[in-house]
Amino acid sequence: MSEKTGYLPFPQDAAALYDKPEQVVIPLFYHDLDRFISVMRHAIALNGSFFNTHRMLQQYVLKAYL
Repeated sequence: MSEKTGYLPFPQDAAALYDKPEQVVIPLFYHDLDRFISVMRHAIALNGSFFNTHRMLQQYVLKAYL
């Protein structure tokens, strides 16, 4: 939210943050648990290579000390 104007600069992005879980993820969890587990495993595998402590520590050192 913009402090000056009081509104979100990209309302479609904000709407998507709520629509995707509400329309896709939650129904998948309740109606097709096996597919939900498959989607979650894929998401973890896709993001796990970037969101790890080695990369974060390296980035912190480079930006904070060098």
